[in-house]
Amino acid sequence: MSTKEKQELTRSRPTMWDKNQMFEVIQKMYDIPAEFDGLRRGGTAADVAVRSYLEQQLKDLGLTEVSQMHVPFAKETYTNWALTVEGETIPCYFLRGAEFTDANGVSAELVYVGESIKGHDVKGKIVVMDMISQYLDLEMLSKHSTFTLDRKESFKGANIASPNMPKNWPTEYYDAAKAGAAGLLVILPFETGTDRCYPDVSWRVYREIPGLYLGKFVGEALVAKIKGASSKMMAHLVVEGNVDENAKSANVIGFLKGETDDAIVINSHTDSSFRGAVQDASGVSVVLALASYYAQVPAYYRQKDIYFVLDANHYEWHYPQGAWDFYDKYPALKEKACLNIAIEHIGLKAEAVNGRYEPTTESEPALLFSPQNKNLLTVASMAMQKHNMDRTVIPSPLFPGYPGEGRASYMQNIPTFNYITGPDYVFLEDDRPELVDKERLEVVANVFLDIIDWAMYKPRNVLTKIDTLP
Repeated sequence: MSTKEKQELTRSRPTMWDKNQMFEVIQKMYDIPAEFDGLRRGGTAADVAVRSYLEQQLKDLGLTEVSQMHVPFAKETYTNWALTVEGETIPCYFLRGAEFTDANGVSAELVYVGESIKGHDVKGKIVVMDMISQYLDLEMLSKHSTFTLDRKESFKGANIASPNMPKNWPTEYYDAAKAGAAGLLVILPFETGTDRCYPDVSWRVYREIPGLYLGKFVGEALVAKIKGASSKMMAHLVVEGNVDENAKSANVIGFLKGETDDAIVINSHTDSSFRGAVQDASGVSVVLALASYYAQVPAYYRQKDIYFVLDANHYEWHYPQGAWDFYDKYPALKEKACLNIAIEHIGLKAEAVNGRYEPTTESEPALLFSPQNKNLLTVASMAMQKHNMDRTVIPSPLFPGYPGEGRASYMQNIPTFNYITGPDYVFLEDDRPELVDKERLEVVANVFLDIIDWAMYKPRNVLTKIDTLP
């Protein structure tokens, strides 16, 4: 046979959702909360409606075993918050996790401490402080990564803010409480000046003293007044709310039976800080896209069971709670699961323009956490290059911490890929559909499709082997 006549042996593949079909899901998940209170947080009316929508989506794709698995939690709701300084109303937002006040609130002298209360007398006072961002050095990260794809060398000399790891938070909250502060006003670092922030547990606090967020520009103006005042400035804050100890959300689970009892889990989370497009309707859309593909694969080609899990309660203390509860509900999976794919935050890099984040045309730098397995790493790096998943780093196993929805499987020694980005807007009300990296949706879906298709036909011991990496 001549070189010209040689053919590569392949089998035909079903179609998978394209970027437009994925984006329809994102838009719907973003639109539903507008019918209620504008929030897609666990236990809200929008949370219930979105879960019903996603359950139907999985059924419409042809999955026959679709269900909702209830996830109980303590739902913390802030109902009223306000700040006045010397009788002037100051724009603010509740500080997530802060202690509640009664309807009368708290009145006290203001004291500005900069980034730390150290060296300041804060007892009985309302503290004003700056939250300080940390930055991830992309060039350094890529140099010490397991694999990096950065074809335009955009990481040279570049860094990105790390919104889930402020330099001085939450330690300053607890230090202020210990020092007897009456309350805390935290000036957020976001260049848009927003105060509408609802973080996950990476910088949520547990109720010690009441507190509020101030936007960057409002905070700077307040600091200038404090510094210029000839006498003490007095403030009054109110932070009212309640906790429902018996709240519920649910994981939406779809299942496809395979030829063996080995299992692959593909997941993202459904809840968000506000209406949430990038966080995390984008990840959910890719999970559904992969479900659209595997639902069409003949059963005898599926060598492993596949669970499509749309998790609840990513934001709760037992982070990510829905993912942990899923494995607790299916304890056999801790032994059967030989691969977990977690997908989060497929967003564009954004810039602050006129008080809001606006998208650029550039993909937000991404981290793809990988199992410590040479075969899986090779397949992942080849898929990244094939589908041009540029501006992506596979961190070294020495990378500190493990963020994201894949944390639950990773901590239980299940081989886990976790795709995640960390744009500034991910915890903010700014997060909206135009910030989704629409072109990247198909890229991420196809990279994971290649990884899963390769893993589908490999014995469990090949996938779960832990290799020493260079």
